[in-house]
Amino acid sequence: MTIGTNPSRKPKEDRATVDLLRTRTTEFLRGSDLDRAEQRLAHWNDVGMPGDLGRRASDLLESFSLLDISLVAEQVDEPLTTIADMYHTVIHWIGVGTLLLRITDLPRQSRWEALARAALRDDAYSAVVDITISVMRTTRASGASGASAVDRIVEWESGRQEQLGRIKDTFVEVTKPGQVDLASISVALKLLRTLAKR
Repeated sequence: MTIGTNPSRKPKEDRATVDLLRTRTTEFLRGSDLDRAEQRLAHWNDVGMPGDLGRRASDLLESFSLLDISLVAEQVDEPLTTIADMYHTVIHWIGVGTLLLRITDLPRQSRWEALARAALRDDAYSAVVDITISVMRTTRASGASGASAVDRIVEWESGRQEQLGRIKDTFVEVTKPGQVDLASISVALKLLRTLAKR
């Protein structure tokens, strides 16, 4: 992915919005990511952590996504809240959250195993960034059309059904319970990167 600066964006305004998003990142989570955050909050509540502190801690744990959202913002001239919504919708739509859990389960006893896991995670997030940019560049902005993030993804899928079918079938195989396999995860990510470049 080639990242370039969007001259129409105002850095100071973006920084203020990022600061705001940092306090509400869990609002944008979808699917298994949201379930995980809610389970974490419930656990902290059970052990007596104050609610406000728990929510703040959860937001901070999820705020790493703001780095990717900032990368998308350099390429897409839409509000950061819209970008954040699309980014997390894409993660849920392609099942990256579940795939990341499988990557987490890979062995990391040696330095090379740990580096391989890190590389796979980076590939997964990079693909999400590229797909988010592609969707937002090739579909009408939500504000203009009233389309939701899901509506825009469905529009973007047009002409990609065959490739999407292969990817979804592969993801089902890779994420099913059982032995975690580095080779199958690598194949799934290669298909995902190919889709992101179309």
